[in-house]
Amino acid sequence: MDLELEIRTVSTDSFVMVDTNRYSVPVQFADRKVKVRIVYGYLLEIFDLNLVLIKRYLLLTGRYEKHEVPDDYEAIASKVPKSIPELKRVFENTFKHGRNFYELSSKVTKQPSFHAREFLKLKDLYSVEDLDIILKHCIENNIFRIENIKSTIKEKYLNLIIEHEKVELSLSKKTATKHTLNNEKELIRELSYYGKGAHYDS
Repeated sequence: MDLELEIRTVSTDSFVMVDTNRYSVPVQFADRKVKVRIVYGYLLEIFDLNLVLIKRYLLLTGRYEKHEVPDDYEAIASKVPKSIPELKRVFENTFKHGRNFYELSSKVTKQPSFHAREFLKLKDLYSVEDLDIILKHCIENNIFRIENIKSTIKEKYLNLIIEHEKVELSLSKKTATKHTLNNEKELIRELSYYGKGAHYDS
């Protein structure tokens, strides 16, 4: 019996890779680290970092297979609209760059609603603000398919957020400097303001 625990990083679409096969876990573990072990040679156990059991599976015997449990995605299933008009409305109202993204993706992909729906599901994993930063980057780089968006998140997420924060900080410093200069101008007055009757002690 092999009880040695190994660390794995859950994919952004909420799967754990063991050998060449993938096993789903609840979406709240997406993009997080978990521990796995194989027991008796045929059972896979997946734990969080506190060693609380998350899932137990019979090991898949083939290669490049997938064991997906729909319940693992239940937390986000009810939050994503099913009708295309409602989905489009929610997508555009949720993200600052939503309308621009949807319009451009309509020209590039056959099913913009599919990619928008899958992107909305990411709200359980990332903040709306961070997803807007991702959308802006995707628009600027002509990335409109969900699989490419997820790859972008996996490879560039932290860098994009840090770069955005640097730009915001730089802008806020410029605004603060401009505000300070304006205040200084208000404080500087012509001598005539004080009137001819002003007296100064030598």
